[in-house]
Amino acid sequence: MPGSVSRLFFMCMLCTSILSAHALQAATGNELNEALQGCEDQYKKAGNYGDCSLMDYQAGYVILKTRTASDNQFLLLPMDNVTGIEDKGVLSRPYTHPVSSLFYSAWQSRGFVFDQLKQRGKKLAEKDIALTINPVNSRTQNHLHIHISCLAAKTQQSLSDLDIEKLGWGWESKPLKNKNDRDILYDIRKLSATAFLNENIFDLVHERYRSNMKYAEVTVVPARTRSDEFLLLVNPGSVSSPATAEELQDHSCTVAKSAH
Repeated sequence: MPGSVSRLFFMCMLCTSILSAHALQAATGNELNEALQGCEDQYKKAGNYGDCSLMDYQAGYVILKTRTASDNQFLLLPMDNVTGIEDKGVLSRPYTHPVSSLFYSAWQSRGFVFDQLKQRGKKLAEKDIALTINPVNSRTQNHLHIHISCLAAKTQQSLSDLDIEKLGWGWESKPLKNKNDRDILYDIRKLSATAFLNENIFDLVHERYRSNMKYAEVTVVPARTRSDEFLLLVNPGSVSSPATAEELQDHSCTVAKSAH
């Protein structure tokens, strides 16, 4: 019996050490940096993208599938070393690569979500794609990344109920339901397709929130009633009340329909 107790104690200590090591590894926030480096090394070595779905050297970004198999989510990462929304490198397009808009590049990459769902016998309406980015105090990684995924069903309904025709081109505050059916007050601004293509979304958000932009959760979705317009949605957040970008997304994509 004493030997069994000793072995049990040892196993518990071992498990605690392993869990602590994993927690420490996760806390470093370098997993995306390591994944990006791995893709670049693999491309130089063998001419393929490795774990990445796409590497666009000309535009300066990569597309990476999240590791959760059941997710239909992809991430866009700039190749430049940009930590997140608080990084001054997101403003005024000072990238070494000619990236006109990271958010627009993410929109152009929506086909990866469609293809993933198609393999699972599902199809998704284009208006049900959401592009989101987390604030500095609500993220686990220290490399800027845009989540490309599906709208949550509750958010989809909120946006459908929104009278987009009455929205002006300035900022307006409107409540939207998140995936947990909670009303969240968002600052909303319409974008023309031309503005979405040519404007830096981070510049637009910074003009409104200045240094507090680092606490903002930023989302871009298609306007549901017009194919040539988009909506910029911002939850300002704060130090004490972190916003969460993925509160408007559902990576299981319950809004997708059967393809048959």
